[in-house]
Amino acid sequence: MTEKLARILRFVLERKKPVTAKVIAQQFLIAQATASTHLRHLHEAGYITRQRVKGQVIWGRKDADTEQIEAPPVPVAVSDEPVVVQPRRPTPVDWEQPKPTWPDNPFKTSYPHVRGYDD
Repeated sequence: MTEKLARILRFVLERKKPVTAKVIAQQFLIAQATASTHLRHLHEAGYITRQRVKGQVIWGRKDADTEQIEAPPVPVAVSDEPVVVQPRRPTPVDWEQPKPTWPDNPFKTSYPHVRGYDD
């Protein structure tokens, strides 16, 4: 189980009420489709339940009468060496030169009102 799946599973198991994929997506800053995929994998593995209510799919922990599954611990990298984070410098791909605005824009159209004068 990956770290992200373990974190999502822990989040779902700690909630008193079932959650939707939208809540998971907002909590972990991922796309809603990605959250749904992770939740589906957890459901297929037997960790959480899936229920459709009024057109929404809600995901929750197993009921009390079935066996309760504990969330696996989140793996943590342990190292004696201090971690030094270097600031990231922008690369040419990260930064584009802004496009010129009118009237310096060399792009011409056939519409006179776009050029700023009447013919």
